[in-house]
Amino acid sequence: MRKTIVQECGTCPRVVKGAFLFTVFMILGGLTLILLPRSALAQDEHGLSIQSHASIVPASIPVGTSGVGITRLQFRSGDNDDTTSISHIEITLTGTLSDSDDIAAVNVYFEDSGGNLLFDNGTVDDVDAVLGGGPVTFGGGTTLDIDLDPNTVAFGWGGSRYLYIVFDFASDANSAETVGCVITKVTYGAQFTGTGGPGSPAVPPAHSGTGNVDDYEVTLTATGIAPAEAAQGDENVEILKLVFTAVDGSVTANIDSIELRRAGTGTDGDVAASGVTLYDDTGDTSGSYDSGDTAIGGGSGSLSGGYVLLNPTSNLQVASAGKTFFVTVNIAATAAVTKTVGIDVEDPSSDVVFVDVETDPDITTQYTQKGFITSSSATPESGNTVAIEEIVTEDVTPPTVTFTDPADGETDVLITKDIDLIFSEDMDASTVNTSSFLLKDSLNSAVSGTVNISGSNATFVPTSNLEYQETYTAMVTTAVQDLAGNPMAENYTWSFTVQDPPLPPAVTFTDPVDEERNVPTATDIDVIFSKDMDASTVNTSSFLLRDSLDNAVSGTVSVSGRNATFTPLSTLAYETTYIVTINTDALDLDGYSLTEDYVWSFTTIEYVPEPIAANNRILPGSTDPVKIYIPEPPGGPDERVTVQIFTVTGERIATLVNNTPYSQIVSSLPLLWYGKNQRQKNLGPGLYFIQIRTSSYKRVLKVLIVR
Repeated sequence: MRKTIVQECGTCPRVVKGAFLFTVFMILGGLTLILLPRSALAQDEHGLSIQSHASIVPASIPVGTSGVGITRLQFRSGDNDDTTSISHIEITLTGTLSDSDDIAAVNVYFEDSGGNLLFDNGTVDDVDAVLGGGPVTFGGGTTLDIDLDPNTVAFGWGGSRYLYIVFDFASDANSAETVGCVITKVTYGAQFTGTGGPGSPAVPPAHSGTGNVDDYEVTLTATGIAPAEAAQGDENVEILKLVFTAVDGSVTANIDSIELRRAGTGTDGDVAASGVTLYDDTGDTSGSYDSGDTAIGGGSGSLSGGYVLLNPTSNLQVASAGKTFFVTVNIAATAAVTKTVGIDVEDPSSDVVFVDVETDPDITTQYTQKGFITSSSATPESGNTVAIEEIVTEDVTPPTVTFTDPADGETDVLITKDIDLIFSEDMDASTVNTSSFLLKDSLNSAVSGTVNISGSNATFVPTSNLEYQETYTAMVTTAVQDLAGNPMAENYTWSFTVQDPPLPPAVTFTDPVDEERNVPTATDIDVIFSKDMDASTVNTSSFLLRDSLDNAVSGTVSVSGRNATFTPLSTLAYETTYIVTINTDALDLDGYSLTEDYVWSFTTIEYVPEPIAANNRILPGSTDPVKIYIPEPPGGPDERVTVQIFTVTGERIATLVNNTPYSQIVSSLPLLWYGKNQRQKNLGPGLYFIQIRTSSYKRVLKVLIVR
C-alpha cells in the first residue's frame, strides 16, 4: 500500500539569528496580502493565524476517483471575542498534469466547529465552503480562484480549524501524470465587520507534494475447463479458468473478492459445503490446472441462492503480465445423478470487487479503485459445467428396459416399423433372441422375425410388413441377462397399434377454379393433390384438357410432389369453355388412385379488340356503373396496365388500376366505375375521361355524368 504524501510548512527553513522581519503590502482592489516568514505568523490582531499548509494527496490516485483530498490549510484563532472569516482562496496545480480537464470538479470543505478535525468528504462535520455551493472547475487552466462563503468559513475565539481542497478525477484522466495543488492566495473578509486589514492571513508557504494518477482497469477472460463427467463425492473438479490482466503496466490492481454464479441444471445442494475454491496458477504447467496449483486462503465458499462469494484473506494482485486463477468444486456425495453443476461470472463489472488502494492517515475516507473490468470474454457457453454420475460399487441390480420404440400404447405405427428397445446396461447378446424377445398379434400368434443386439440396444425386425389397424404385443422375458449374468426381475410387456390404411389421393386445389370466367387465353392449368404423386402416372393420359366440343387440347404435364401443371401447346380460344379431367389412372407414391375422376371447367376471356366503356352515361338516380372492357395488350398477359379518371382540365381524380400486370386484373373485367373520386365521393355533372395506358398503347374513353 502506497503511503500518503503529507508535507507541512514546518519543513520550511528557520529564520537565521538576527534576521529582520519584512512585510510586503500588495493592494488589489481592497485586497491586502501579507507575506511573512513562518516565525512571524504567530497571531494577528484579529486572532487568526495559519498553523500549517500540508499536502494530503495520496501517492496513487485511481482514475475516476471522487473526493480525493489534495491539500489542507490549518488556521488557529486567538483567545478574544473577534469573529474572523475567509472569503477567497486561489489554488494552483502542481506536478506534471498538463490538462486540468482531467480534474472533473473541485470542492472546498471547512471543518465546522465541533468537528472531528478529520476530512470526511462532507459526510459528518465537513461543510461545503464554496460561495453558492460547490463544486467548481478549472475550465482548462492551472490556476483557479474560488469565492468562499464567509458565513461558513468563520472563526470564533480559540481552537484550530481546517480548510480542505478536494478533487474529483475524470474517468479518462491521463494516467501518465502526477498531480498536486498549493494554495497561493488567501483573502480575509469579515463575517460581521471589516473587509480586510493588517491582520489578514498571509499567503501560506508552498509545498511540493504530488501523487500519481494511475489506471487500475483490468480485463478478464473466463474459460470453461470442466470435464464431461464427475462422480458423486469427487473433490476439486476443475470448472473455470479466470485470466486477469492490468491495463496500466505501471501499477498493480488488487482484487478484493469475486462473486460467482451456479450454472447447469443442478442445485446448491449438489455442491458440498465450502465446496467452491479459488486456486492460484502456481503449478508446473502454466495456464493449466494441476496438482501444483495453490488454494488461496479464504478463497473457498458455499453456494447460497445460486451464488458464492470468494473473499481471499490477501488481495489478488494483478499486473500487466496477467494473472491466472482456477475455480474448482467439490461434488456432494448426495448430488443428483444426471444433473450438471457449473460456475460462471454473471456480471464481471460488479461481481469482481477491487480493494481500496489507499487509506490516508489524515482523513477518514478511502480512495477506491475505479474502472475495474474494462472488457471481458462472454460467460462461457460450454465447458464450465460437469455432469454428475453415480458411483456404483458392485453390479447387483438386475437389468431393466428403459426405452421402447414404439412406446407402450402408441398408435399410427408404420407397417414397416422395427421394434427397438434399450436396456439399462449392456446385455449378453446370446440371451437376447427370438425366444426371449417376442412379438405377437391380437390373436396371440407369433410374428416371425430376427433380433439384433448391440450393447444395451436390441431390435426385433419383422420378416414382413405389419398389418394395418392391428394391435401387437411385444415381450422381453426374464431369459435375457446382462454381462454379469443378472436376469431381468420380471417379464417386460408393452403393446402398440399399426396405422389405418392410407387415404387415397384427392385434388385439393385447381387454378383456374371450377366455373371461373375471364381466364386469359395464355394460361396453364395447375393442380394440387392431397399427397405426393407418382409422376409417371400423372401425364397427358390422366391429366386431360378438352374444349366444349370434346376436342382434346394438346399439351405437356409436369409433376413435382403434390403439384401438377398442364401447359397447352398453343394459346386457348377466346370465349370458350374448357373441361379439365384428372382420372383414376393418377396414383400416389403408395400406388393408391383417386376414388373417382375429378372434373371441372372454366371459360376464357371474351375477345375485345379495343377498350370499351359500356353504359358511359351516369344518369340521375341511376346506380348502374360504367363497365370498362380491356382486351389483352399486345405484349401479352404480363404487360402492365394503368387505368385512371381525368377531368376536362386534365386533373386526375381517381386511379382504378395502377401499373398492374394484365393477368392480375383479367378475372375482374369489366372494371366498374360509379362516378366517384379517389375518396369515394360522388363527382359533379360533366364530361370525364377514362385513360387506359400500357407500354404498347394508350386509349381515352369518354363518360358523361348527369346529376
